[in-house]
Parts: sequence; C-alpha cells; structure tokens
Amino acid sequence: MPLWWLLTLSPSPAAEVDLKIVAEDFDLSAHTERSLRRILTRMFRTYQDTMGLSFSDPTPVHVRLVADRVEYERRASSMGLVGSTLGFFSTRLGEGVVWKNTSAAQMHATIVHEASHYLMSAGGAVRAPLWLHEGMAELFEGARLSGNAIYLDPAPGMVDWLHQRGPGLPPLEAFLDDPRAWSRLPSTPVGSASYGVGWSLCAFLMSSPSGKAALAQLLQHAGEPPSATLQAAWPGGVRQLDQDWRAWWGRPIASLQLPIPTVTGQQGVEVGWIRCANGNLIARDSGMECGRWVAGENGVMTFVPDR
Repeated sequence: MPLWWLLTLSPSPAAEVDLKIVAEDFDLSAHTERSLRRILTRMFRTYQDTMGLSFSDPTPVHVRLVADRVEYERRASSMGLVGSTLGFFSTRLGEGVVWKNTSAAQMHATIVHEASHYLMSAGGAVRAPLWLHEGMAELFEGARLSGNAIYLDPAPGMVDWLHQRGPGLPPLEAFLDDPRAWSRLPSTPVGSASYGVGWSLCAFLMSSPSGKAALAQLLQHAGEPPSATLQAAWPGGVRQLDQDWRAWWGRPIASLQLPIPTVTGQQGVEVGWIRCANGNLIARDSGMECGRWVAGENGVMTFVPDR
C-alpha cells in the first residue's frame, strides 16, 4: 500500500465552522438565512468528513450581502477583481461579499457556489484543476432543502445536454489533465466545459462510495495530475472510469442526498447538535437558538434566548 494512501487514513481533528451571514443594506428573510446556514454547514462537513480536507478550528465563513451594486463593485475592485462578478470570497479575510442580485434564488446560488471555492481553498485543495473547482461548486449550487435532508439537484439543462452531446466527448484520458484540451470541449448550459462536464464528473463520483473515495483522493492530492490519482483510486483505472461515467449519464440522473450527521460525541450528543439547558436538541445548522418563551404583563409571549 502506497505511503500517501496510509497518510490519508490518519484522522485529523474535527473543526467547527464559524458561520455569519450579514445583510448590510437590506432585510434578509429568515427563510433564506436558515436555508443558507444549513446548506453551508452541511457543505463544510461534507468537505471535512467525506472528502477529508483539513480546516482550522474554527473555520470562519462570514458572508456579507450588499444590495447596492456600486458598493459591491467597489469592494470587488479593491480585491483586484475585474469584469462583471456576482460575489467573491477571500481566504485571507475569511469572508465573502455577495451582491444581492435581482432574486433571492440567484443570490443563494452565488453564495453557495463561491463558498465551495472558498472551502476547497481553505481546506488545502486550492491547487485543484479548474474543472474540479467549478464542478464541485456547480454540484453544491444545486443544493435543495427538504426537511432535514439536503439534495443536490442536477445542474440546469445538463442531463439533456449529456444525452445529446456526451457521446461526442473524447475519452477522459484525452483531456483530464490538460487545461487546453478542456478549453476545446463544447460549451454547456451552465458555462464552459469546466463547469458543465466538470459537474458531471463530480456528480458521478459523489453518487457512490467508491466515487466519493476517489473524489477525496483528488481533493487531498490536488497538486498532482488527476489522471494519476484516479488511475490508482478507481477500480480499473481511468479507462474504466470513462466507461462507468458514460454509463451513468446514459441513465436517468437522480438528485444526490448529502449525509445527515449522526455520529455520537463523548457526551452522548450527536455531532452537529446543541443540547439546550432544558434537554432539547437543536441542529447547529438550523438557525434556531436555545431559550424559553416568557409571558409578559400584557400576556404577549416573548422568546428569551439562553446566554
């Protein structure tokens, strides 16, 4: 067994995410904030627990939302960004700035997409190829809440595109390591091939335990050629991966469900949960607080959070 494989098996101390979402010049709905908190927290845990990336404890994920487009562009320019952007994160500052956009859905998508880039970089995978960065960001951008579950829906238009254009794509070994070869691939409904074809590869790998293990190797060895990593990590190597990937998108593509944390901690409390003073458990990513309702003199009930 290679030495690098043994090293990846050594567990690193678990970190917590320090998540803050602040709308500076508009009112953010409670529903949108709760949704973002749950998705960003679950994404952090996926990168840490499933993909094996190592983070500082705590890892700051601070999001500042700005409605004023001129003010947003001023901040983007101060970070050296040129052209039209919708949002950005800084690993140096540990925070991101995102434009409110014209709809909550578009703002939501930008936050999740850019936060994925940020977490990959903060977790040590900054040198991952563009298709892996954009593929994972597109994957998480499709996050959808359903109760306590989070589903990653297929990127818009990509299922039909793969059925129509996928058979004409060259073998993976012809473009996996070469950015110039990626640039020659056809555009997709979500952007260049790095976004769309990258999404398909990441979604395929996330659809099975063996794929998640291979994806974890790609992220943990981001500075190495992807083909070399996948040749060792995928049963049958890159050529078999190419066949399995094509067979996957040749069938109906389902949404992926992110794991719900269920690991029990030392005090008998499931990791990812807070035990309140009254014994209740609240999910850390729910946006809720421990506390109690108190009746005032006028009979109006007031929520008093625990401090």
